[in-house]
Amino acid sequence: MKRNYKFSSVFLIQLIMVLIIFIIGRLFGNLSTDVEDLASSLYSYISSLLINIVLIIFQFMLARGLIYNRMGSIGEYMDNINYLKFKTFGV
Repeated sequence: MKRNYKFSSVFLIQLIMVLIIFIIGRLFGNLSTDVEDLASSLYSYISSLLINIVLIIFQFMLARGLIYNRMGSIGEYMDNINYLKFKTFGV
């Protein structure tokens, strides 16, 4: 059984994820250098939390898209975010 995948969509989704993570890192990285240590560590925690949330969402979208629709477009991969519910984290 041969499985075909559309790697361009997967690559573009990964590229979007990296750009969002880069923007979050730069935004909170610049804020944390201007303030004291306590606020800096708070910005670091918020940045880590946001980056992890973005990673979870994008990895879920890719995993579900590759399981159910291997030859999908970027929009079809992005539609998988609708299936991300609190019950999903229990599994």
